[in-house]
Parts: sequence; structure tokens; C-alpha cells
Amino acid sequence: MMKKTINLISTVGLLTIVLLTVVSACKKDTAPQNVNIVGKWAQSQFKAANNYEFKSDLTFKYYTLATDSVTKKVLGYGSKTEGKYSIINDSLKLYAMVSYSTPDGSFTTEDKLQKINGADKSGFRFSFNDKKDQLSLFFKCPLNADCVPSPVVYNKQ
Repeated sequence: MMKKTINLISTVGLLTIVLLTVVSACKKDTAPQNVNIVGKWAQSQFKAANNYEFKSDLTFKYYTLATDSVTKKVLGYGSKTEGKYSIINDSLKLYAMVSYSTPDGSFTTEDKLQKINGADKSGFRFSFNDKKDQLSLFFKCPLNADCVPSPVVYNKQ
């Protein structure tokens, strides 16, 4: 009887070790794989360009600027937002944001942009194309809101 009890305890112990090994091996990796968003990304429309610059210190800068269509020289800034970012799986979170703009919506030099009351956080779902040279941002738009069509595609600069 005692030998059967020891065998049962040994079997249960062995099954527990195997189960723990299997569960830990199957644990989903929450760290993003091969996500390198660092760099400059641009989306051009008409005479203005929307740009994100993500830095390795987890800060970002977003700005709208007017450029010369031939020389690509910056003619002026329409707005700028600076802050921090984090990435979890396919979610891009922007936070601690500070925004700047011109009162009349015109373009000016970056140093003449004025601080405005804007959102202090935002978030998107994102993806890359196979070449990793296009970043698609998918916006969460409330019902009946006038939102930008999703996704907005930015090209690596």
C-alpha cells in the first residue's frame, strides 16, 4: 500500500513538472517582435506633409509642414506635437503630449508656433508593410465622428 502511495505521489509530481514546463513554453510573448518604429515617417497630401519622428529614447515629435514641391525645402510649420510613446503588441500609445499651432492656421517658422490646449494622449493600432518602409496607423473613431479615413500610411524617410 505504501509503495502505491509513493508511486502516485511521484506520478503526480512528475505530471506537475511536465505541465508547468508546457505552460511556460506556450506563454505568449508580449514583447513586440522586430518592431523598429524609430526614425522619420512622412505622409504627404497637397502642399503639406504630416510627419512623425520616433526616437530611441521613447519620445516622439509630430508636425505638419508646408514644403516646396520641387526643392522639398520646408516653407513653414502648421502644427507640432511632442511627447512620449510606448508600444505593446500592435498598439502605439502616445502620451504626455504638448501641442503647438498658429492661431489662424497658417504656416510659420517652428519657433513661432504657440502652445495650445490639445489632447495629452492618443493611441492607434499599427502595422508595417513587408519591407518595413511603410507604417500604417489605424485610428479609433467614435460613432458619428468626422474622422480621417483609416489607415493613414506613412513612408519611411
